[in-house]
Amino acid sequence: MAATLDATTLDAPMLLFINGHLVDIAFTSVRPFASLDSNQSPGVGIGNTQSSLDNQMFPGIIDDLKIYNTATPQITPVKLRLSQSSVKGGNIVHATLTLNDSPITSVTASASSTILAAIVPASVTIAAGRYSAGFVIKTQPVTSTQSGNIVVKLNGTTLTASLTVTP
Repeated sequence: MAATLDATTLDAPMLLFINGHLVDIAFTSVRPFASLDSNQSPGVGIGNTQSSLDNQMFPGIIDDLKIYNTATPQITPVKLRLSQSSVKGGNIVHATLTLNDSPITSVTASASSTILAAIVPASVTIAAGRYSAGFVIKTQPVTSTQSGNIVVKLNGTTLTASLTVTP
């Protein structure tokens, strides 16, 4: 779930998204009493308005909460890990792509190989709310050693991992 509010307009729309899909719009003039100044003991309320007259706290459990200053945070890859750096041709290698944050909606990174004998999927999709995704690199038998890189790209960031395919 994600919500956005344009605080520059007095009666601004607040948008509510679930799994990246807009599900509700409300117009509100409610704003924080003051800036979130650390000297003023700021707090965040969920399911309540900032008034001593209201007591409508959220009675459930929240396992993950993120607050951004943008509606679409920049998700980038931070790690590409291979289960092994050298493999006999004809076998597979497991790869894991890890992101800097869990995306609000699923994101797709492009994948490629500089090694002719190493075949990767054209893309790797990381589901909403997840930090990583795995994929399989299939290798073909070779008569001589081939070395190169597995490459993933997402939002302007490129990661590589070295791989050698042996006979």
